[in-house]
Amino acid sequence: MSYKGALFFLLGLLLSLSLFYLFSPSSKFKSKKEEIPVLTTGKPELCLLCHEEKIPEKAHAREVLGCSSCHLGNPLTPTMSEAHKGLVKNPSDLRVIEKTCGKANCHPQDVKKVRNSLMATNHGIITRLLKVFEEKEILQAFPNIKVADLYEKNSLLDKSYALDYFRKLCGSCHLYLQKEKFEGFLAEKGGGCSACHLEGSKEDLRRKKIHPGLTKKISLNKCVKCHNRSGRIGFTYQGLYETSQGGIYDRLWVDGRQLKEIEPDVHFKSSLQCIDCHTREEVMGDGNFYKNLEEALEVTCETCHLWELKTKKGRPLSQLIKTKKGVFLKRKIDEKLLLVKRPSPVCQEKIHSRLSCSACHAKYMPQCMGCHVRLTPGDTQLDKIKAKETKGLWEEHESYRVLEDPPLVVKGNKIVPVTPGCQDFVTLLDKKGEPKKYFESITWAHIEPHSTQKKGRSCKSCHQNPKALGLGYGQIILNHKQISFHALEKPITQKENISLSQIVDLEGRTLVKFNRREMRGFTKEELKRILRVGLCLNCHEETSSLFKRWKKDIFCSKYPEL
Repeated sequence: MSYKGALFFLLGLLLSLSLFYLFSPSSKFKSKKEEIPVLTTGKPELCLLCHEEKIPEKAHAREVLGCSSCHLGNPLTPTMSEAHKGLVKNPSDLRVIEKTCGKANCHPQDVKKVRNSLMATNHGIITRLLKVFEEKEILQAFPNIKVADLYEKNSLLDKSYALDYFRKLCGSCHLYLQKEKFEGFLAEKGGGCSACHLEGSKEDLRRKKIHPGLTKKISLNKCVKCHNRSGRIGFTYQGLYETSQGGIYDRLWVDGRQLKEIEPDVHFKSSLQCIDCHTREEVMGDGNFYKNLEEALEVTCETCHLWELKTKKGRPLSQLIKTKKGVFLKRKIDEKLLLVKRPSPVCQEKIHSRLSCSACHAKYMPQCMGCHVRLTPGDTQLDKIKAKETKGLWEEHESYRVLEDPPLVVKGNKIVPVTPGCQDFVTLLDKKGEPKKYFESITWAHIEPHSTQKKGRSCKSCHQNPKALGLGYGQIILNHKQISFHALEKPITQKENISLSQIVDLEGRTLVKFNRREMRGFTKEELKRILRVGLCLNCHEETSSLFKRWKKDIFCSKYPEL
């Protein structure tokens, strides 16, 4: 007998034995079903004899895929112990995904892209921490370090302070998180594709006795489970501000943080979800390994509002529809069309050519000033990578927090808003509770605030505001033909004589670090020019034609010395 013949004989014998067992008088399945369940492909799927849960979406319907297509196991045996061998609870876990979602005829290309996405690698966050802690050896050994590396045993990585900090304070917001090992809100994060595409909470699904459904219509509620720290954009966008603990608040977040209701982003008011702006390639990856967020992002305000219809990487946006009446955006949740308005002509005046859209239209931005970090080695804390308590407790305390117009700096050739990201004062204690090591890293980061409003900030809020210019809280004084600055906030750092709200001095010296190399504070000449316009605003309205014909050496009879 040939090899193929023997194989078919054995398969036939196995099926015959299964049928005999099923319909024998002693079979426990006799009372349930008389027929062997068969999928639309003709493939027998004995799992369905026991599993009768409804699946609330058609693409992965039980009669099409059964159970084993996703959850593996053995669908050709009627005994639970044999059927459940090799079973996976979460088919979208990135550790097994090649055998499940990534199979041929399913989503093989998407799986390859997702593995390289920043949501899976966390490369930018991890690298930033390693730089703050100055752990150069790891940066050299792992130039493309990703969160998956932390799940492997490695003596160099295991002794890292930066990575221990990540494991305990940041380690739940990535796609490799094993969600089944956690309870509460942690169980609703991570888990590969299911982090975003799974419908319904654990409690809802248990109560209704249905199988989880999958959806492409991802709501903001999914995104904000992770995007609620650092720049707090998930909160700000929907009109929420994390207040200092103990103050007056309107809502409690799932982890106990207190939230105050504020004016939401204008796009949120139009019921736009995150996926209406951010593309599939930005979120799920496009196959490239990106070092940071800026490399991955491709949609800008101009993509829609200047009717470019393509991203800065040249990809067309299918949700933008051009008609004789203008360009419309089709919302992805309900497919309703919204007219995309073009910006006011003043936005494209030459005097505004260096301003990013958010420099004017971002109404406010949460700013956590001074992040005081302490490691107590004798105490324990939940390690989200190892999914257990391990030695070493990290604590964070801020100096103060404000919700204000963001300061502005120069990034490349554009003026952009920034926020502390982060102003770290790190103390590592020894086993006796005494300081073992201390270091500072005062960094500002460019983050889009997601607080866009139709009306831009006033000209005075920049040209007469020292904090907006990076000088910090204080007062600008004109005296004896000189501009001087009187600071109202005391210096706090040990290394540099600067305050937490300060980025530059009047000489145009940048006094802090930035999260990107192409960023800097305003130069002395730029500060002088900006403040010179501020003087004119004391007499002239913002809409005055003076500013359209502005020259830096324009004469003013009131301030001839300037």
